[in-house]
Parts: sequence; C-alpha cells; structure tokens
Amino acid sequence: MATLLDGETLTTATLHELGEKQRGSVALDPTAKARVEASREIVDRIVSTDEVVYGINTGFGLFSNVTVSADKLCALQDNLIRSHSAGCGEPLTRERSRRLLALRINVLAKGHSVCIAPPTIRTARAHWHHASAQAAVHRAHRP
Repeated sequence: MATLLDGETLTTATLHELGEKQRGSVALDPTAKARVEASREIVDRIVSTDEVVYGINTGFGLFSNVTVSADKLCALQDNLIRSHSAGCGEPLTRERSRRLLALRINVLAKGHSVCIAPPTIRTARAHWHHASAQAAVHRAHRP
C-alpha cells in the first residue's frame, strides 16, 4: 500500500519508515494533486496573458525587475533548478536521500509552489521508487 503524501499529515515516524523501506511506494493524495493542478493553472494563465509576476516571468533577487520573454521561461526554470541542486561533500546515504525526496514531494503536495506541474512530482516519485535513479544528495550546498 502506498504512503499518501498530502502536504499536511506526514509524521516523523512515517518519514523514518520511508527512508528505511527497500520497497513500498509513495503517492500523491488526490486532494493534493488537485491543489497542484490548480496552482499550475494559475501559472499557465499568467504566462498566456503576459502578466508580469515575480519568479514566473521575471528574474530573481536583484534581477526581479527584468522581465523574461516567454521563449526563455524554460531556460529560466532550468537554471533555477541547476543553481539550487549543485552540492559538495560526501553524498548522503540512500535512506536520507529517500527521506529528503519524500519531504520535497510532501511540500510540493501543498500546492503552494505554482511553478510545479504534476509531471514534476511524478518524476520525483519515480526517483524515490527506483534505487538506480537515486540522485546523489550532498551534505553541503555549494557556497
């Protein structure tokens, strides 16, 4: 039976078990899936109307006043992910990596991250399920 992640009810005991399990699965709760889809619809509407919204079609931080054209939005999001995913140091254990990924899926299940689409969560779940697809998660973020 899959552990349903809904962004609200994940306990530390369940999180610990998720890291230890060699088998099992995680799934997005249907209510959470609806929240994620609703958030994504907001982004799609913004992009289709050329409304300028921070972080969706602008730069970040000091570049928040820079509007990014629609044909560059995918590159903007790819670069944001790359900037946050580079690490250094020893990789975490498989168990800790699984726990972190479960936590990330659970946070995304809240539906507050409007740039996340359901396929992104499906990919994260696939990484959680398949040991061969486990990404190396390092102890320290790059400086």
